[in-house]
Amino acid sequence: MNLEGNLANDQEGAGQNNLEKETGWTKLENHKFDENNFYRIVDEKGFEDFLKTGLVKSSATGDAPNFVEDINIGGRPTAFPSFSKGAPGLSYAKKGSDNYIFESEIPMYKKGDIHPTTGFPIRSRHWAYRPIDQETGEVINEIPANMIKNIYKIDPEGSLYIKK
Repeated sequence: MNLEGNLANDQEGAGQNNLEKETGWTKLENHKFDENNFYRIVDEKGFEDFLKTGLVKSSATGDAPNFVEDINIGGRPTAFPSFSKGAPGLSYAKKGSDNYIFESEIPMYKKGDIHPTTGFPIRSRHWAYRPIDQETGEVINEIPANMIKNIYKIDPEGSLYIKK
């Protein structure tokens, strides 16, 4: 659907889910993600949970199976919301629906990085970046909205938007 078609649908309210009514979006063209920031992709269910709770969380049950070159990258819950650095991991996007990207610039660490409070390498079965409380040294399991810099949306056609 083209931009004019989207505007017509918005004006008529057709094709607009509840999330769209609550949240305004601005379309981006040729956007470059910050290579120093961290990104997490969630589906509509994850975004709805964020709107209700104000927290970015990990899925307690994991995601639906998602196969990339015969490897299931879905269905694996983590104790923390996992992020990628420099750009969102688009292979985690749910095909055929809206996806949402949370951007954060708080320090995050992955397996093998030096833990900021212990000084030892991080040991984990997950390679994803995770936020660590700089005072306690504990992994942050839920990220509050004030630690999120931007929220983006990718529609089913692949267009990118930023939350107003």
